[in-house]
Amino acid sequence: MVVMNKTPLGTLQATRWQNGISVGVYGKENAISFEYNAETQALEIIVNNDALKEQNIQIKHVSNTEFNGG
Repeated sequence: MVVMNKTPLGTLQATRWQNGISVGVYGKENAISFEYNAETQALEIIVNNDALKEQNIQIKHVSNTEFNGG
């Protein structure tokens, strides 16, 4: 399953695959992957720092209130 959204900086793409979801700008490398690790039985966020820089993606940490629009 692929979900896309056009932005001025490129089309964002999220793809569901085997054990997770990967995101990035369409036609470029995945920048972030959210996946299940069966070995550690944990959910992991894997960040490709080179792709973040190339695609001008910034990571922003927020509180629950900020995330939910408050």
